[in-house]
Amino acid sequence: MYVAKSGFTPVYLELLHGAIRVTRPEFIESNIFGYLLTQYEITIINQIAGYYTETGNPEQAKHIYSQLLAQITEQFVDETEKAKAYSTIIYNYSRCLGRMGMRYEAIEIINDGIKFDRERDRMTMLPNLMFNYAFNLLSLGHKKESLAYFALAYYGCLIFAEYGKAGFLSVINNVTQENFNFTFPSK
Repeated sequence: MYVAKSGFTPVYLELLHGAIRVTRPEFIESNIFGYLLTQYEITIINQIAGYYTETGNPEQAKHIYSQLLAQITEQFVDETEKAKAYSTIIYNYSRCLGRMGMRYEAIEIINDGIKFDRERDRMTMLPNLMFNYAFNLLSLGHKKESLAYFALAYYGCLIFAEYGKAGFLSVINNVTQENFNFTFPSK
């Protein structure tokens, strides 16, 4: 709610640090690996990395995302618990890598997320991952190949509209309109 009202301000980062320090008073951004994290702590740390992505410090975000992925992969033997955060972190991490111009690395991370979700029948995050995949392909100059992935993302969002994906439809159509002079029909 804070970001929607005030944006990614230093106060927002302070609020996130304050929230994580309620349960982790010793929390240090540069050393996440080794903490046994709750789902709430994972969400907060993911938001901290997102703050850095959005405020022009993608190197810091990349470091946090990579540690966070390593930690939850190590920590959660229970795949159901890991799955609660994994794809969201993959999506955010791949956005960060894309902004850094690390498109091939982003695609590799996205493929991991797609594989993870498909193997566990967790389909609601796939449209977002497909969009990032398509956008990275487009940015690498693979325009023709990217259109199929934009279509998968768009129609996936339609299928999962009741899970909050409907708002993403306009983002996809904006990108396809700008790059292909084409928008997907809504029905």
